[in-house]
Amino acid sequence: MKKRLIVYLFLAILLTACKMKPIGVIGEKKMENIIYELTLTEAIIYTYDDKISTKERKKLYNDVYAKYGIDEAKYLASLKWYTENPKYIEIIYDNVKSRIDTLKSEVANYKFHPEEKITDQLRQLDTIEMYRFEPRYTFEATPPTDSLRFTVESKDSFALEDKYIFKLLMRADKISNSKDTMAKSDVELTITYSDGSTKILKCPIIANSKTYRYTFTPKQRTDVAPTKIEVNMFRSSELVRRLQIDSVHLFRIFNKRKYPLPEEKPSGTSTENTGLIIDKIDNVIIDDNTSGN
Repeated sequence: MKKRLIVYLFLAILLTACKMKPIGVIGEKKMENIIYELTLTEAIIYTYDDKISTKERKKLYNDVYAKYGIDEAKYLASLKWYTENPKYIEIIYDNVKSRIDTLKSEVANYKFHPEEKITDQLRQLDTIEMYRFEPRYTFEATPPTDSLRFTVESKDSFALEDKYIFKLLMRADKISNSKDTMAKSDVELTITYSDGSTKILKCPIIANSKTYRYTFTPKQRTDVAPTKIEVNMFRSSELVRRLQIDSVHLFRIFNKRKYPLPEEKPSGTSTENTGLIIDKIDNVIIDDNTSGN
């Protein structure tokens, strides 16, 4: 009885030993790492197929083998044993796939090159001029009420997530020189949205015989799209002796991939009228994005 038991134990040990990795077969974790890096190497070769020579490809593979202190022959011999023992190779491949998926997610979220996120976002954007009022206009007296205004209203001109920039150059000379800012005066930009709401940005007009660049940057909305933009470039209850307006632009910045609209940029070469002689331009910026609204 004891002899039979010893025989059975010997056979069990022998059968178990048959499933153990032979000497020289690469360990499981190390094999996983090698297959993972070879997979990345193959992806590089596939991406740059026509730019990588046969010699360079061989070097890329050998660099991986050298990193883990093996050669191609040892790797292939170990791979043969693992493929003949599916329970081991399946675990390795599952782990490699999981690591590849994690790497893809990290790349997509700019983990390794966060600076490229802004660049990629900008690549998806396009800018068009919705309105251009390029020539310089000079008024030797106060312009009639609402005579310097324009409206952009078209269903093809707007989309969700649009950003807008409105800017113009203005120089105003008051009859009275008591204050730089004109009483009850403003440049006004109004955006009407599809839900009926409006956004109104205003800026007082500075009249001290200097030229100012007024820039409006309304806060972006992602919940509702605009339907109309109105701009009144000069409103005032106070008289002026002279008024100059030049280089009026309304820009639309939109996601051309998400909202491909049949818009074309207006023709023209100049962005500012060089006929206006300016020693210095002071900026007046109305940035709705910095407000708490």
